[in-house]
Parts: sequence; structure tokens; C-alpha cells
Amino acid sequence: MQSPCAFEVQLPRRELAPTPAIKQRLEQSGSRRTITMDDINTKLSKAAKNRELALAKQISDVKENLDKIGLVRERRNSEERMTASRISDRIAAAEEKRQVQISSIQDHARHHNQRVSTRVAIHTTELTEEALAKQKLI
Repeated sequence: MQSPCAFEVQLPRRELAPTPAIKQRLEQSGSRRTITMDDINTKLSKAAKNRELALAKQISDVKENLDKIGLVRERRNSEERMTASRISDRIAAAEEKRQVQISSIQDHARHHNQRVSTRVAIHTTELTEEALAKQKLI
């Protein structure tokens, strides 16, 4: 069995590239204030307030939309009721008109029947009178 072997190779060192400008600025800006736990807590509480405000705004928007939806529903219901009342009014007017037409036709038929019956009565009386006159002549 063979044992593992290792080689050490010396590589020539290249000169490193100059540090980038960002790294230099970050290293030079050591005068920045360090972040403390109070700063973090302040930012967290501010973010929580902003979330609460956003949630309250969303809730108020939803309530406003619900009010608008209620108004639209009420308007639609009133329009449907008005349409139904118009239809029922039209139906009632049509029924009344129909009854007037029927009564007019009945009156006309009654008047015609009376005229016909009087003419028939007159004609039958004339015929009977003629028959009687013929019998008297014979």
C-alpha cells in the first residue's frame, strides 16, 4: 500500500492590484457613527408605525369601498324596483286598455244585436200583417 504524498510548490508573488475606490472610501470613512441598539430599536419602531399606518389606510380604503359598494347595490336595487313598478304599471295600463276594447266590442255587438232583433221583429210583424191581409183578401 502506498502512502499519500504531498508537494510544496513555491509560486512567485504577484503584485496585488490597487485597492478599489470603494474599499478606500470605506476605510477612510471611519469617522462614521457606529450603529447602536437604540438606533436599531428606533428604526424597528418607526417601521412598525409605518406598517400600522399602512394597515390603517388599507382598512379605511376598504371601508370606503364597502360604502361605495353599498351605495351601488342600493342604487341597483332601487332601479330594479322602479323597473318592476314601470312594468307593472304598463301591464295594468295594457289590461285596462284591453278591458276597454272588450267592453267597446261588447257594446257594439249588443247594439248591433238590438238593431238586428228590432229589424227582425219589424220584418216578422210586416210578414204577419201581409199574411193576415192576404187571408182577409181571400
